[in-house]
Amino acid sequence: MLRRLSIHPISGKPEFPQLLHLTEDSCFCLRLPINQVPLIYRLAGKTLTLNKHKIRLGLPESQFITPHHLYSRLAIIRGFDEPQAFITTSISSR
Repeated sequence: MLRRLSIHPISGKPEFPQLLHLTEDSCFCLRLPINQVPLIYRLAGKTLTLNKHKIRLGLPESQFITPHHLYSRLAIIRGFDEPQAFITTSISSR
């Protein structure tokens, strides 16, 4: 059973009224924990039917997510209108 799975939007060119034209760059992307990756290999070569349209899946490719330090000159945190209140709370919770 897959837990903590996210399905990302499939990229492509929108076509009127509600179609998406798939391109070579279109991708069906799933995000899941590394220990569950073997489960998605069952999808390789399978055909999905979305509405009345069929999509055939290729071989999965893995990309690992690594944490990065982020910097922002501005951050908004609900419940803290002033920086000092946030700093005091985060220091006292250590």
